[in-house]
Formats: sequence, structure tokens, C-alpha cells
Amino acid sequence: MQINLTGNKWKKHGDVYLRGRFFDGVDPCDLQHIAKELGAFGAVTDVVSYVNTLRGDFSFIINTPNLQCLVLSHTRLYPLFYRWHEGQWWVSDTPSVLLRKGDEVDESARRQYVYTGAPFAGNTLIASIKQGKPSYVTCFEGGQTAEYLFGAYSIVENSFLERDTLKMSFDRVLQMVSERLLRVISDRQVVVPLSGGYDSRLVLSLLHKMGIKKILCYTVGEWNPSEQMVAQQVARALQVPLIHIDYRDEQYRVQDYGSAPFMDYVDAMGAFTNFMWLYEYNAILWLKQHALLQDDAIFIPGHVGDFFAGSHLQKLGVKENISIRSLQQKLLLHSFEYGKPCFDAAFRTDLKAYLQGMQHHEQAYKKVLQFIAENRLAHQILNSARVYEYLGYDVLLPLCDVDFVRFFWQLPYSELSQVTFYNQYLINEVFLHLNIAFEKSQTPQQFRRQRIKNVLKQLFPHAWYLRLKKRKSLTTEVYLLNEMMDDLLKKGVVLKPTDLINGNEIMLTWYLKRVESQIEF
Repeated sequence: MQINLTGNKWKKHGDVYLRGRFFDGVDPCDLQHIAKELGAFGAVTDVVSYVNTLRGDFSFIINTPNLQCLVLSHTRLYPLFYRWHEGQWWVSDTPSVLLRKGDEVDESARRQYVYTGAPFAGNTLIASIKQGKPSYVTCFEGGQTAEYLFGAYSIVENSFLERDTLKMSFDRVLQMVSERLLRVISDRQVVVPLSGGYDSRLVLSLLHKMGIKKILCYTVGEWNPSEQMVAQQVARALQVPLIHIDYRDEQYRVQDYGSAPFMDYVDAMGAFTNFMWLYEYNAILWLKQHALLQDDAIFIPGHVGDFFAGSHLQKLGVKENISIRSLQQKLLLHSFEYGKPCFDAAFRTDLKAYLQGMQHHEQAYKKVLQFIAENRLAHQILNSARVYEYLGYDVLLPLCDVDFVRFFWQLPYSELSQVTFYNQYLINEVFLHLNIAFEKSQTPQQFRRQRIKNVLKQLFPHAWYLRLKKRKSLTTEVYLLNEMMDDLLKKGVVLKPTDLINGNEIMLTWYLKRVESQIEF
């Protein structure tokens, strides 16, 4: 197996390459010790058993005479890519290194990308280049691969936590999460993107309880009173500084679209898979430019805690005993933001095949949690956390901690379907004690109305859908994307405002054209 790693944070010990952070209990692990353990394994089942005991966000490669495999934890903070070429496997953290003359865009991956914003987990836009799936061990056996799921979602038996122990169990989970944070933070500056939602509020509450003082919070994007006002109240109550970065104000627009650094960022974040995030990139550049970030700062976003707690079951209207066919339809109608996937038979087939190939669970509703975790979370939402690493900072994801995920995976459906346990626990056990128990922004009725809108979006042309919206603008992204629109026009691609729901579709199309141009050599 040929290995070419370009990132400077990879560590090699013997025949094992590692990146990220590993915990044994609450204490960080020595990478050399981890590598020695991994290098001694001769069977992939040994690797699966071992990584199930580890905590943290990590990737590693084993390339011993007896075993060749790669492993990504469920957050996919450190992607790995591979291909079969000239009778051997080639592995890299940078997929462009794996490009060969004659490579082509994979049509099924293109289709998935156009509707979801990324090909399904394991694929890239390039037909011959694959990538490690989050929370899987990918084992290379001759010219074939085999995938083995590990982590919370590998639990298939019907093993629910007892209702009368839930509070005590979650207390322990948050205590372990906090202790791991404390071991890493020490006296470093902590930066928290504070949306005002429950997740970022919980992160800030944990930091406050731990006595962390060097905290900087920021919000980013167009001013939204329902979010930013809550963020301001939270920051004021917990006595932390809060900065709002509004792209409508020219002083905050610091990236140069024509520059080599910006294109390097696009390629690193895209990796033949995702269109890139501009909000976080611009915001961190601005904070850095104004000397508000210390060199050793750690970013701690509150990403997706509510997802693990059941929010997508509520958003999609998923019932406990849902059939796979109904589950497929729910995903088609409510999970894919772009285009009209319901009317694409090939995409429906792609989705059905993916769902059927997933880990078997006794409860069908768990398939939607696993599907979205492997795809939307790891490839889109959590992909934004890679921006911090790219710009030279550490990142911790406490609400993606394996013990946090495992706790909610073992919750009864009744506690997940309306995010019941999570919301009640945060209000009663955390927020009320800190005087930050402000209103939740969305109600079950709002989710039902959104599902109705999603159905209408499939039925009506985009222009009609936009007329139904109170605002017809493309949000503040339009201020950032003019040059991308001009670039597309030069390439013969015309995107009219009436053809678009939001600015992400400009980035999605622009990045796809960039990938196509990169393989034409």
C-alpha cells in the first residue's frame, strides 16, 4: 500500500499513521502507545474491538504485512481517500494526489452531490477515488475492500436505558465530556460560535461550570433577532464577550476570491466531495486579522447535539414503526435541500440501495439517524469544523463525543421523537440554574409547517416557491458570491436568482465546475 499524507499533523510510529486526539477514559492517550497496540493486530476484528474502546476525533492507517486498513471516527474531521491503481492501493489525505490521467466524474456521485451537497458517504465526485466512511474500518484485501461499522451506531440489539436512570446517566456523560475538555483546554483561549440555540448554550454552560475564563464568542451572518438576541442574552448572563460579524457590512468581508489562499482553502475543504463553507472561513479570518485570536486558541462549536437527541425524527415526522419505503420518502421530501430529488428515479434508487446496505437495526427509525449522521452531519455540518484546523487552530466537538452519541442511541423513541429528554434536561438541570432558560426558536407546529413547505417545493417551480416566501433575496450570501456567479457565466453557466432557493446552490454549482476542470488534464 502506497501512502502519501500531506498534512503536517500526521504522526508515524512504525507501520501506523495517526492524526487527531485519542482518549482512554478522560485522559488523552499517547500516540506512540496507540500505534504500538494497533501495529500488533493481525485481524480487522481486533481493530474494530479496539476502536470501540477509544474516544476522540481521529483517523489512522495501519500498513503492516498482516493488515492494511484505514479508520475514521464518526466526525470525519480528518478525511482519508484511496484508490486501486497499478495493482496496489494508494492512500492520501489529499484526493488530488490520487488523480490519474483519464479519471472521470462519477455520474451517480454527481447526482447525489447535486441533491444533497455531497456524494453519499464513501464516494467522491471522481469515479476511481473513494474515501473512508465515518465510523468505519475500511480493510484492503487484495483489490477489494470490506467495511466494518464501529461506535454507537454499531449497536443493533434492542437495549434501551431505563427511564428512571436517564438523568443520572446523562449527568455522568456530561461529567466525562467536561473532564476531557478540561484536560485539553488548560489555560488556552476558547472560542465558541454562539448561535443562541440549545447546543451552543450547553457548550458555554459546561465551560462556565468548569471555571474557564478565557472565552470569546461570536455570531456570524445576517442579523436575525430570534437568534442573535438570545445569543446576546446568554453572553451577558455568563459574562463572556460576544462579537457579531455581519457580511452586509463591508468591513467584515476580508477574503479575496481571486487569491491563491482562497483557492487552496476551496480545494482543501472541498476534497472532490463538498462545496465549501464561507461563513466560518471569513469570520475566522476577520477575527485573526484583528488580533482577537490567540495562537493556541481552541474552537468549541456546539454542533449537532440536538440531532443525536432526536431533532431530525421531529423534523422529518418519523414514526417509531416506520417502514423503509416510508423512511425513504421522508428523506426525499425533507432531508435534501436542493433540486427535486423525488422526481429523479436514479437518485431514488441510490437512496434505497444505501438504506438497504446499512447496518440492520431492530428499530427502522434508527436508520434515518445513522443515514444522516454518516452523510449530512459528517460531510456537511461537521465539515465546517475542519475550517478551524485548516486555519491553524485546534477544535473540540464535545456534543459529538462517543459517550454523548451512545447515550441518545440507547434512549427510548418516546424520549427522542420530540427531543423530549434533551430539551427538558437542559432547561431544568442547566439553563434555569444559570438564568439562560430562554425560548426555544422552533416548535413542533413550526416543524409541521416546514414539512408542508418541503412538499410544495417539490411540486412548484422555484420561481413560484420564491414568491411564496416573505423575502426573495438569496440571504447575505449574495454579497459574497458575485464573483462566483461571474465565473460561472464565463463558463457558460447562467444561474438566475429565480432559479435558486439560496446561495448554497451557487457554491454547489461553482465547485462542481471547478472539480470538472481539475480532471481535464
